[in-house]
Amino acid sequence: MPGADDLQGCRVLVTRPVTQAAGLCERIEQAGGTALHLPALVIEAVDDPVARQRCRAAVDYDWLIFISRNAVEHAQTCLPLPLPASLKVAAIGQATATALEAAGIPVQLVAGGAGNSESLLTELGEADRTGQRFLILRGVNGRERLAEGLRGRGAQVDYADLYRRVRPRDAGTELGRLLDAGIDILTVTSGEALENLLAMAADADREITYLPLVVMSERLVSLARERGFTDTVIIATQTSDQGMVEAIRQWRETAVTE
Repeated sequence: MPGADDLQGCRVLVTRPVTQAAGLCERIEQAGGTALHLPALVIEAVDDPVARQRCRAAVDYDWLIFISRNAVEHAQTCLPLPLPASLKVAAIGQATATALEAAGIPVQLVAGGAGNSESLLTELGEADRTGQRFLILRGVNGRERLAEGLRGRGAQVDYADLYRRVRPRDAGTELGRLLDAGIDILTVTSGEALENLLAMAADADREITYLPLVVMSERLVSLARERGFTDTVIIATQTSDQGMVEAIRQWRETAVTE
């Protein structure tokens, strides 16, 4: 049975954006650990007239697919809320679904498993989608896998690129300070965050690939290996804050017994 002091003395780097880190940090602290928040991503709104127009015309689509909580937040400024009951809504991951429900947008489908594009394609099934229109609400330069899969089933797919992810300025100095104070384990929830974290370490002329790393997907495990994390890369079995904390707990138990 997990206890309130399972992570006592464990210093965990949380790299999520400012508006998305509180839940994970709180759970780490509740488990007795110390959450060190250093965003590896800054979320900025995109002023894209095409994206706004597609959002305003949401009722012309059969499905809206929200890729992230950021997509939910930035879409609310242009979606014709409330949406009609005939318009189906899908979410990548439970966190995105929760954000949609909090915004008063009913969700018909949530990507389970790894909570990614592949999972959502599986949930949608192999049915012919000819004539159906999908709008994917996402960030700039998102993955193409979902759209490719839907188009392969006959669907018409449009994007609404609502935000961009950028690397924080001068974050390398703060990362160096935290490393000097001591970091026991890293957490990363996207490939872009991992790349930015490595760039921040390079800016500080520091090495971080020796540290244990917790991620949320097999894709991130592979990317971490490619980028030099050859020791301990742990995948959370649930794509949630609690899943991340459980993965840290399991690593801690293993590390203590070795």
